[in-house]
Amino acid sequence: MISHPKVPNLFVIGAPKAGTTSLFQWLGDHPAVGKSTENELRYLMDRDDPLCRNDGFHTEGLEGYGRFYHNSLADSGIRYLIDVSPQYYYQDTAFSVISNMPDSHVIMLLRKPSKRIYSLYNYSKNNKVALQADMGFADFVDEVRRGDASDILRHRPMLRFAIKHSEYASYIRKWQSVVSRDRLHIYLFEDVFHDPRTMLCQIADDLGLSGAFYHSYGFPAQNQSYAVRNRRLHKALHRSRKRIPDWLRKSMKAAYLMVNTRKLDTSMPDADRDVLAQLDAEFVETEREIAEMLGRGTPIW
Repeated sequence: MISHPKVPNLFVIGAPKAGTTSLFQWLGDHPAVGKSTENELRYLMDRDDPLCRNDGFHTEGLEGYGRFYHNSLADSGIRYLIDVSPQYYYQDTAFSVISNMPDSHVIMLLRKPSKRIYSLYNYSKNNKVALQADMGFADFVDEVRRGDASDILRHRPMLRFAIKHSEYASYIRKWQSVVSRDRLHIYLFEDVFHDPRTMLCQIADDLGLSGAFYHSYGFPAQNQSYAVRNRRLHKALHRSRKRIPDWLRKSMKAAYLMVNTRKLDTSMPDADRDVLAQLDAEFVETEREIAEMLGRGTPIW
């Protein structure tokens, strides 16, 4: 695989709704890391995935990465260029390309499966207005279990395979087969967000960077779920977002969120707790395998 000073060498490959947006900001703020101009580049997605970009790897090759980075690995003090795309861990294209980059580091950030699925449901229903407003969590899980037979999720593989993609152990084994253990770093969402300062110092150390930067860092929150007041307006703006210049969209974002969103009610109905408990029972074996891989006791979540 060719090398290029503007091809990333640090990939955060998973998992969706496990804090990867915050990690993009926190790692990208380190002076030795050059972050991409967009979070979730999705540059190495499979051709048939709905999230595959038209100007991605399949049309532009590795050299096309360059337009997403202001920094270069040839710049003084820059040790890494980072690509945070949490769908990569189940993408064949990303696996094929990254496995041929022997000097790259790969990070997987894992979250308790049931809570990740619940967060994905809330985010898709609210922030993305991709689900009906009256769809309950139990209804969503039923649709996930229907798989390809689900008309609602048929064209949304990240949601349709929410349970399958939470069986992390099988994906970890696959990535371990091509990425050396000193370059494949696996962390738990719960550890990172319980004590971000300690964990980011550890992550920096694992990457051969100075953790001193994080001693006084503020750890700003990113990509939090919210409730939408006018779903029709929100959906229209979301569909047209690519046609709105970045500078205009970013300048309007705070005002828009103030007008058309409100804080999401985080209270959990008993029915949702029951579904979470059912999911937890399904993931017992996955948790045991991950605990063994990480050298930790169970339960880890």
